[in-house]
Amino acid sequence: MLGEEKYFEEAFTLARKALSTGEVPVGCVLVYENVIIGRGHNRVNFYKNACRHAEMEAFDEAFLWCKTNCLSFDDVFLKTTLFVTCEPCMMCAALICKMKLKRVVYGCPNDRFGGFGSVLDVKETFGHTFPSEIVANCRKDESVELLQIFYENGAINKVIMDNEAVLNSVPEKDVLQCVSAMQDPHHRCMNPPSPLITKRDRRPSLCERAALGPVHHGRVRYFCRERGHGYITPLDQQGGEDIFVHISDVEGDYAPHDGDEVTYKLCPIPPKFEKMQAVHVVLRNLVPGVKHERWDQPISHPCHAADSSHP
Repeated sequence: MLGEEKYFEEAFTLARKALSTGEVPVGCVLVYENVIIGRGHNRVNFYKNACRHAEMEAFDEAFLWCKTNCLSFDDVFLKTTLFVTCEPCMMCAALICKMKLKRVVYGCPNDRFGGFGSVLDVKETFGHTFPSEIVANCRKDESVELLQIFYENGAINKVIMDNEAVLNSVPEKDVLQCVSAMQDPHHRCMNPPSPLITKRDRRPSLCERAALGPVHHGRVRYFCRERGHGYITPLDQQGGEDIFVHISDVEGDYAPHDGDEVTYKLCPIPPKFEKMQAVHVVLRNLVPGVKHERWDQPISHPCHAADSSHP
């Protein structure tokens, strides 16, 4: 282990880098024939992807190294050692076993998600023969100290809130990186060991989206207090048809009554609900308060036929 101390020190350098960026301080390196072929530290918050652990980052880099050097990752991993500051979780342990790494050397045990004995022994449970050697508790105290600093300071929330910008758009999945499919002589074609790295930024609320639109005037034709939706007759459109609405922004316990004049703003809704003509409504002279945003599920229509009880 004395000759390998420099590799473990590199893993700790990566862990400290993770800590400085508000990530869980875990660092990892993959070493093949005295050459570091993969480095990684936690980037879960950066990618907003719970799978982006240090091991996943290191494996992505190692696969690229194998491809660049025209080497089979199967042959390389059989002679590769993984150094990581904390016991791999069950997900990462399963990947390590699947990739048939020669050795694993880790720092402190992972009492919450450990995959090499602390919570579940993935190798023993699923009958894997690799890694052939697992060395635990290397620089354990230093590993624990880094984790204590992270959780005591609450850095995970502070960094994100200080640096993350609120978007004005609603982006779909943005694929940042993907390891191409790999050929495995034992299993033909297999998927990458790490998933697509995707980043989905915060989707503006319906209230925020509606606030950007023009103001319309109308009169409540029908309102179902229990379901929070009904119909509004536009007053600023000649011969405008009644609009099916969901009241999503009202003051306190107030409920619209038939005949009430209201101001409202149109709000785009998911395509599958387009025919409902749902809108975001702000009642006249009322302070926005209670927000009922139920747009993720269909809203059943009340009877729209003329009714003597509704003007």
